[in-house]
Amino acid sequence: MQGLGIALFVLLVILGLIKWGSGFVANVSVLLGIIAGGDPREPARVMHFEKVALASWGAIVIPFRFGVPQFHVVPSNHHVRRMIVVMIESLGMFLGARRDHRQDHQP
Repeated sequence: MQGLGIALFVLLVILGLIKWGSGFVANVSVLLGIIAGGDPREPARVMHFEKVALASWGAIVIPFRFGVPQFHVVPSNHHVRRMIVVMIESLGMFLGARRDHRQDHQP
């Protein structure tokens, strides 16, 4: 439940910065929201950085450390169909924006 409260706080900070912040502040509102969300967690000791402090600066990457990748046909097919829909929607939006831009700037 504590995590949901922190997530709600971060969301409200981001939305507030987008609504009432100036240009630059509104553009970096997600970053500022994450920083603001990390602040209240520090006194509550919710975040733990011991493993980060103990980690080395560099290491050899072990391929397939978590197992061999698997390919499933049905989820891949669904994903391809969703991406085609997204592509068509984006194309329509960009072509419509281009048409509107041309109409606004005609003499």
